[in-house]
Amino acid sequence: EKKLEKVEEINHHLENVYEINKNTLLFLITSNTRDNSCHVCIPKMSWYKLKLENNKWNIKSKILSVEPHDGSWGSFPIPEMIFIGKDKIAFKYISSYGGQGVMETHLEIVELDNINFKFNSILSLDYGFSDSGVYEENEEHNNWEGSIFIVKKYKPYYDILIEKKGKKDMKKYEENKIYKYQ
Repeated sequence: EKKLEKVEEINHHLENVYEINKNTLLFLITSNTRDNSCHVCIPKMSWYKLKLENNKWNIKSKILSVEPHDGSWGSFPIPEMIFIGKDKIAFKYISSYGGQGVMETHLEIVELDNINFKFNSILSLDYGFSDSGVYEENEEHNNWEGSIFIVKKYKPYYDILIEKKGKKDMKKYEENKIYKYQ
């Protein structure tokens, strides 16, 4: 790691704004060196929670310099905010990586602990796989992908249904699993 002598060498970018409710916003800001020309270069994430009070937005909490799980070439998958309960918020990361004719996709869901303002991983799994680049045409052995469905029920945390479909070990493949919050 190189120490930066000048702050001008760091590039900050507002990646996304998430509306928790009409009075609360989350800002996702990335920070990276201006030269992102390497395979393992991943920006750091910083999260800011803003609350509207007396017609003015105030920073209430922040998490600085979080290292994303996946990414390369100066970027990472931007998370999608999902509700995993009536008042429970999580972020869904879907990332893919390919090499040598194989493409792997991963799903990570992290819950936002709104009281302590921190993230907790609640689900991490393989979400897709293809080896179609390894074999000649029509000879692929595996090519499946996942889908996620939130099953809303009257309880603090909703169930999460993960559906996987395609081809696995040269056979038709279908798998459905329901994940319950414990």
